[in-house]
Amino acid sequence: MSVTSQIENITALSISDTDKIQKYFEVFNGIFLGKENITTIHEFIEAVIKIPYGASIIRVVFNNLIDALKAKNINWELEEQILKTLIDNLAPMLMSFEEQDIAVRQRLADLYEQHDENINASVILEQGINRRILTDDDRFDWYIRIVRNRLEADDATNAEGFLNRAALLRPKIKNVPPASIVHFKFSQARVADSNRNFIDAARKYYDVSTTMDVAPEEQMVCLKSAVTCVILAPAGPKRSQVLRLIYSDDRTRQLPDFGILEKLHTNRLLRPEELVSFEQELQPHQRVSLPDGISVLARSVIDHNMLAVSRIYSNISIEQLGRLLGLDKNKVEDYAGRMILQGRLAATIDQVDEVVQFINDDDFSRLHLWEARVRVLCTDLENIVSGITRQEEVLAAKATAPASV
Repeated sequence: MSVTSQIENITALSISDTDKIQKYFEVFNGIFLGKENITTIHEFIEAVIKIPYGASIIRVVFNNLIDALKAKNINWELEEQILKTLIDNLAPMLMSFEEQDIAVRQRLADLYEQHDENINASVILEQGINRRILTDDDRFDWYIRIVRNRLEADDATNAEGFLNRAALLRPKIKNVPPASIVHFKFSQARVADSNRNFIDAARKYYDVSTTMDVAPEEQMVCLKSAVTCVILAPAGPKRSQVLRLIYSDDRTRQLPDFGILEKLHTNRLLRPEELVSFEQELQPHQRVSLPDGISVLARSVIDHNMLAVSRIYSNISIEQLGRLLGLDKNKVEDYAGRMILQGRLAATIDQVDEVVQFINDDDFSRLHLWEARVRVLCTDLENIVSGITRQEEVLAAKATAPASV
């Protein structure tokens, strides 16, 4: 007897719903769960979904089916096919079976994650994210799970979109476990890292590394990521703030890259040979070349060494600076000019004499004082001119007025 006929015969019996559910499941248990029987399994699902006026029974049968698949530990590709068949058959009556659809999607996402099919895991969750019965807390968890899968697949662009949606939901969540908040913050750090926003990434990684809900070994992983990102970040005041924060953490002394971190903090020159092992550990997105053909790390080192030189010299020829930085004269002038324009280097360039004049803190103070005095002088002169103009207008008005009789 076909599976469909067995289901129809059970449906026609005058027995309780509980007994019917048990018999329906006996039919399923009688099917050998092998690839050769996938058609029979599909037939069972299609027959159950067609039980007339049986929504409550169908829900229980499918819930039991999902639990049974987890327990039986069958071939994962076979389970994938069964779960996808369930989703397809539930779709036309989704309004009545949202809970089962969600359970199937979560189980299918579990399978995909276990087998490193992160894009498939993300897509199956994305397709169910708008189910009405999902609470804000549930949806927040789903968004974070989607983000993590997208990041595992090196898809930072889509990950950022779903992370932004999670951020909008965050003020509304009520009972999300602390682990979800940690994953949210960690995802923010990873997205910033993937987008090469290294200053923001370093700050966020460090934030996670100090969170009590994170295991000590994972805290150290995040701290190491924070150190990596602050080394890669463009030198300047913004990086210095984060650098001071990270360097002041005693745990950094345990990290292999502490020597580099210390040189950054103390404004000492970095040599290429000191960065070999560090560069080998970088992720692919951290190794990319910038539009001018130079790597992110090389740009960061040049910027840092430029600032380090500014702490040693009050002025230096462009040629000599090039020798220190390992660059030709034109590149030196370009990089120094860019840093000056971005407010990351206090200096001026004398293109005639080919000299870079660095401005130290005292020079800055004197310069600001001089500028302030010039502004006061200009204001005073403007007031004097305005006063003279008003007096001339008054005298002119009196001169043209008719004489009184």
